[in-house]
Amino acid sequence: MVYQADSKRFFYFFTLIAAFALSLLVATPSHGQVSGATVTGTVTDPSGAVIPNAQVAITDVATGVTRNVTTGGAGF
Repeated sequence: MVYQADSKRFFYFFTLIAAFALSLLVATPSHGQVSGATVTGTVTDPSGAVIPNAQVAITDVATGVTRNVTTGGAGF
């Protein structure tokens, strides 16, 4: 009977170690933040008319980086 109890204990221990090892193999790193963004919109004047080919400057206040873009013919 002692041999049988040790055999079960070994089986449970081996199963636990195998499950832990498998979880390490399939674990993937997760990234909490993404670097980049998308800004969309239409440039209009105070009356609501679209302003085509407008120059737009977008500044990241955290880093101070500015990106200049030009809208299309529809002000988008």
